[in-house]
Amino acid sequence: MSLRKDKEIGTARGKILRKVFISLVIFLFIALSVLATEPYDILFSTDEDFSLNLLRPADDNLVYYSAGSYDISSLISPGTLPPEVNIDALSIVGANTVVFSLDEDAFLPGVGLVADEDLISFDGLNFSLWWDGSANGLPPEVNLDAVHVISPTEFLFSLEEDAILPDVGLVADEDIIRFSGGTFTMELDGSAIGIPPEADVDAVAILPNTTPVTYILSLRSANFIDGNLYCHSDLIAYSVGGFSKFFDAEANGIPPEVNINAVEILGRTHVPDWMLINR
Repeated sequence: MSLRKDKEIGTARGKILRKVFISLVIFLFIALSVLATEPYDILFSTDEDFSLNLLRPADDNLVYYSAGSYDISSLISPGTLPPEVNIDALSIVGANTVVFSLDEDAFLPGVGLVADEDLISFDGLNFSLWWDGSANGLPPEVNLDAVHVISPTEFLFSLEEDAILPDVGLVADEDIIRFSGGTFTMELDGSAIGIPPEADVDAVAILPNTTPVTYILSLRSANFIDGNLYCHSDLIAYSVGGFSKFFDAEANGIPPEVNINAVEILGRTHVPDWMLINR
């Protein structure tokens, strides 16, 4: 009788352990699936004010997205910039320093007049002219509307208008240009890779730790690429394998009329205090 009872207890324990093991496997599978589909955080700005749950981001704010939640970044706190300007390009270059551009000329404290083809840095306290666009060959009538900083002397950018640049010649608003050591080169010929000529690329970033390089782009207006419709609120990944949707903004709660026009992609890490303002 004792042996039979011990056997029954052992069987019951085995069933419990199997259930615990299966539950653990399911939990790990779900957790790894989430990490696989969202291994990056996104910092972005938009071309207009909008409402997002309890947040009310303005077009001169930076919004932080991580694993389904949003916050307003304190990299450039609300009210820091003149209310009439819009951030239309951004890239993080340090622990609390962001390089950005504006959609129109404006006066900034400590710098004076900056043009829409310039790049400005802000360290949380002070503005500085990081790169003078016209002094380096950009026509004064163009607007630099996308940037990704690679190093202090090298970055990628795009323009809102077609323009003629030194070393490159005619570039279109869907092209990505590299500036390195004082020289312009074509990084991505937009029309050659399939971006329609009427689609202005207005945001660019590079996905961290990808080989070959994966570019993250946004378009000023909705367009078809390779038969797929991409809205102006979407973020699009491009690599040698073609295009794919990296971030569906509308599916993640951003109103469809809002355009993401500046973006930085961050590896999934602990969010530092200086990044967020509402937590």
